[in-house]
Amino acid sequence: MTTSNSVNGAGSLNISLFSAFAAAALKTAKGILNGRTVMHGDKRIEPRAGSPKPPATTSRTVTERTSIGDAGQVKPKATVWRHGKIPGYETIKTAVVQIDEPQVRESAPDVATPAALPSPGKAVSTRDISRLKELNHWRHEVALAVAKNAKLDLSKFPLTPEPVLAGGERHATQREIAQGAAYPGRLIKDLINAGMGRREAQEAFHRMAIHQLNHREWPVLSRALNFDDGTFTSVQTPAAHLTPLKGGYQASGVNGICSSERDRNDHAVNLMQTRLVDNDGKELFAGVRSATIGADIKDAAGRKHASHVRAGETIKAALDLRPDLVAAAKAGKVPVLRMTSTSLMSPSRIATKEAAYLKTQVDAWQEINQASQKNGYIFVQGFGDSPIRVKVEILPFSVGVNSFAFLGPSSLQGLIGGWDTSDRINDASLGTLMGWTQDFLRSNPQSEHFDRVITLRREIREIVDNKLHHQDGGDPYKLASRLQELAYRIGAVPAFNCKSGKDRTGQCDVEVKSAIMLERMKKGDAPKPNAVLTPHQQNVLRTTQLESGTLEITKSNTGAMGLMINSGGPFAASNAKRTGAGGEEDGLARALHD
Repeated sequence: MTTSNSVNGAGSLNISLFSAFAAAALKTAKGILNGRTVMHGDKRIEPRAGSPKPPATTSRTVTERTSIGDAGQVKPKATVWRHGKIPGYETIKTAVVQIDEPQVRESAPDVATPAALPSPGKAVSTRDISRLKELNHWRHEVALAVAKNAKLDLSKFPLTPEPVLAGGERHATQREIAQGAAYPGRLIKDLINAGMGRREAQEAFHRMAIHQLNHREWPVLSRALNFDDGTFTSVQTPAAHLTPLKGGYQASGVNGICSSERDRNDHAVNLMQTRLVDNDGKELFAGVRSATIGADIKDAAGRKHASHVRAGETIKAALDLRPDLVAAAKAGKVPVLRMTSTSLMSPSRIATKEAAYLKTQVDAWQEINQASQKNGYIFVQGFGDSPIRVKVEILPFSVGVNSFAFLGPSSLQGLIGGWDTSDRINDASLGTLMGWTQDFLRSNPQSEHFDRVITLRREIREIVDNKLHHQDGGDPYKLASRLQELAYRIGAVPAFNCKSGKDRTGQCDVEVKSAIMLERMKKGDAPKPNAVLTPHQQNVLRTTQLESGTLEITKSNTGAMGLMINSGGPFAASNAKRTGAGGEEDGLARALHD
C-alpha cells in the first residue's frame, strides 16, 4: 500500500505533526484503558475504571512436548498452494512498542474454589448491585486463599472488607463500580502489609484468580433467541466439553482456560465452538472462537511450542464440527478440512502487543499448512483409539475492529491500525478464498446457500476494493462478519479470535448470527455494509448481543458479565450506536482490568 505524504490535501505530513498525533493518541488510549483521566486542551476525557495494571513478571521455563497439540509434526518447509503461496508468511512487521508485560502462569496451589454467591431466582441486570457484590466477594476470597497459602497472620493486618453496597434491586452506580475496580489493589496492598513482597503479592493474587476461574464450571450455553418471525438457538460449547479435547482438560484438572492466562502452553485459551440452529434444529452456522493463538511467552521456542498446541486444539474443535470428515478419515480416506482463521486484533506498531501475537499466530498456521502440504496430511488425535489423517488448508485473515484500527487519517493507518500488515495477509488469502467460493458455486448450483454466497462474495469484494474496512463507517465488523458467514456457507470452518476471545470475538459472533437470522426470517434483510440498521435489524442485533451467551462467556473469563467493546472514549468504535446500547452490554466491564 502506498502511503501518502499528505493529510486530506493539507500538504506534507512532517515528523513533528506525526509525533504529536501519535503521542496524543497513545496517551489517550493508554490513559482511558488503564483508568486515568486524560486532558486534551480543555477537554476532560474520563477513563474506564480499572484495577491495577498487571505486574511485570519474570520468565519461566516451558516444559517441552513432543507433539504439536497432537495435530501433527510440523517442519517448516516452503510450500505452494493451488491458488498461490501460503498467505501471511514473511509479511508481518515485528516492530512493536511493548507496553504491557506478559502475565505469568505457574502451578497454582491446590486451594478449593469458593462457591459463587447464589444468583437471584429471576434474571437480573448485568449491572445489578447483586452482581457487583458477587464480584467483590470473590476477589476477597481470592485474597484469603493467597494469605492462607502464604501462611500470613491476618489478625494484625486484616484484609480490607468488601465494599458496603446498600440497597436491593438496583443498578450499581459508577462510583460503586469504580470502587470495585480499585478493590483488588487494596487487597494486594493488604497482603503486602501482612508480609508479602510487592511483586510476590501481585503475582500470587493474579495466579489465584486464574486458578479459580479455570476451575469453576464452564457450562455449555444454549440460549433461545425469540423473534416475531422466528425462533433460534445460540449454542456456545467450551473446549472441555468437546469429545476430542475432553480428556486433555480432565488430565489438566481444569474446566476452561480464562483469557488472563496468556502464556498457557498446554491448552488453547478461551476456546469453544459456536453454533446457531433454527427452531427445527437445523444448523445455520458453526465455527470456532478463541483467544489469540499467539502465546505471550518471551522464549521463542516456548512461544512457538505453545502456539502450535493452541492451533492444534483449534483444528480439533473445527474438525469436530465436521463429522462427515471424521467418518471419512476413520474409513481410511484423507479428507480435506478447509478453515479460515480471522484475527480481530489490531496489529498496531505504536502501542499494543497485538502485532506480535498476530505474527506468532500466522506463523503457526503457515507451518501446519506446510506440514500438511508436504506429507499430504497431518495426524489428528482425539477421535478414537488411533490418530486420523486429515489434510488441512487454513487461510489467515487480519481485520482490526477496535478503536486502534480506525484511529487517525488514512495515511497513518498502516502504522496506527496495522493495516499495511493486515492488507498483505488478506490480499494473499482472499485469492484462495475466492477460489474456494468459485468451486462451491460451480459444484452446488442448487444449494440453498447459492444466492447468499454470491451476495457475500460481492460485498466482500466491494469492502476490500474500496478499503471500507479501514474505516468504522458505523459497521466495525463489516468484513470480519462476512468472512465467517461465507466460509461456513461454502463448507469451510471459520475460526475467529481477538486477544482475549471474549469482547471483540463475542461481538463478531453476535454480528454473524444476527445477519444469518435476519436473512432467514426475511430473505435479503441482512444488513448491507455500513448501512444504518432498521429498528428490526437493530432489535435482532441487540437481542443477540444480550441473550446469546456472549455475556456469560465474559463472566467465565473475568468473574463478571460485561463487554469492553465500547471503551476508548472519543476514539471508541461505533458498537454502542450500532446496537442502540443501553449499558447492559457494558455490564461490570468497567470494574475489570484486562
